[in-house]
Amino acid sequence: MSSEPGQSAVVGGGIGKSAVVLQWAIAVGSRVEWAEPSGVMKRDQQSKRRELIASGVKGGVQAFVSRIPVLKELLAGWSAYKRRQFELYVKKFLGELQEQVDDLQMLFSDEWVKSDEGKQFVRKVFACAVNGELEDKHQLFANVLVNGIKDKGLLYWQKLKFVDMLRQLSLVSLRVLAEMDRECEPRIRRPGRVCTTEAAPQVSRQLVRRLSKQCNLHPYLVESSINEMKSAGLFSQVSAWRQDSQGQFMEESFLSEDSGVELYSDFSAQFAEFIEERLEDKFGKLTFFLLQLLVACSW
Repeated sequence: MSSEPGQSAVVGGGIGKSAVVLQWAIAVGSRVEWAEPSGVMKRDQQSKRRELIASGVKGGVQAFVSRIPVLKELLAGWSAYKRRQFELYVKKFLGELQEQVDDLQMLFSDEWVKSDEGKQFVRKVFACAVNGELEDKHQLFANVLVNGIKDKGLLYWQKLKFVDMLRQLSLVSLRVLAEMDRECEPRIRRPGRVCTTEAAPQVSRQLVRRLSKQCNLHPYLVESSINEMKSAGLFSQVSAWRQDSQGQFMEESFLSEDSGVELYSDFSAQFAEFIEERLEDKFGKLTFFLLQLLVACSW
């Protein structure tokens, strides 16, 4: 019986119903023409022409390789290796999802997942989660997938931006960010929070020294990580933006544009929260475990 790459290995690997759920999500993504968000143009004829040229080049290479036995064997071995790696990453990603969610079928039954935006989000995250070059961040992409589906308050475009930022940032930068968030998050201005009288946290030389000690990293490495996060657009000279009664955005706690100093902002904290496993998920699994324990003890 024919199957998609990775399908037989995943379903046959003992993961069962949960694997079928994610496979359904992938299959939907492969069969449905993903809707472009409003205001974005469809692919033009030039991009289609590039695809035709690329497919022609690929066909020519395959024909050439087929005439050289040694290269043909190497290519076949490489294809088999890539297929096994794909199956391994799918299994691992499913396992990481199951660490957070008791019922994957319920997660993927969310109404937003069935929308064009939801499908595109799931497909984008899954492509990162099975990318071997991003293997050191697969656990974070599992967090992003769960949080992106559950968080109804975060805008669709912001979710996609956060996925791109996570893909771009190195693991050491994300480690520095985690320590930075622990120190700075309580002092930033966020919706629904009583305004603090403390100054908004600045991304400064003093912060580099403190993070170097907390992370046990050389200050140069911390500074390089901060510069990497700056280039990704994680910090801002505005601590928070607020909408007035007219719907206009106004700056709150901002620095002069000439100062050259940036702040750890509400946007920074939202990203840090988006890539972490939410506390409610951890408490939910703990509650479920305790209930199971109580039932077992009652017998």
